[in-house]
Amino acid sequence: MFSESLRKHPTVMFLRRQCTKLFELKNGAGKVCRIEPKTSIIIPTYAIHNDPKYYQDPEIFDPERFSEENIQNRPKYTYLPFGEGPRICLARSSSQQSTPNTLKTHSKHTQDTLKTHSKHHSRHTQDTLQTHSKHTQDTLKTHSKHTQDTERRMFVYSGYLTGTF
Repeated sequence: MFSESLRKHPTVMFLRRQCTKLFELKNGAGKVCRIEPKTSIIIPTYAIHNDPKYYQDPEIFDPERFSEENIQNRPKYTYLPFGEGPRICLARSSSQQSTPNTLKTHSKHTQDTLKTHSKHHSRHTQDTLQTHSKHTQDTLKTHSKHTQDTERRMFVYSGYLTGTF
């Protein structure tokens, strides 16, 4: 899950490197691109991590992408959350070790917070409903009394008009 999370949400969108010696890239058509020394190179990690050529349905979260078999079938340098080679991130191993513990702690804290919030929310909801229910009953009683008074007045008034009073 850790690897798939970093694939979908890399910590950096691109890596910047500087070419140290003349390098030639050849494309499938045989064209050559020469990269001179001291040329800045931008490696778009986010674009690589979301390229359907390397990751089928890249928008879907699928931890199985990082099974041993799938890793072996994927070209090298298509997963670069920490960079690669001599300039790889020094915190790579410590972050891979500490992240599961951090997530466990955060998960427990979140569950405890949700339980506390749920109890408070439940009590608050119950109090609100009781108050609302009482208010509704009082309103209905008042409304009923007003309705009866109004009906009585109308009856008296209509009797007065018709002379049956």
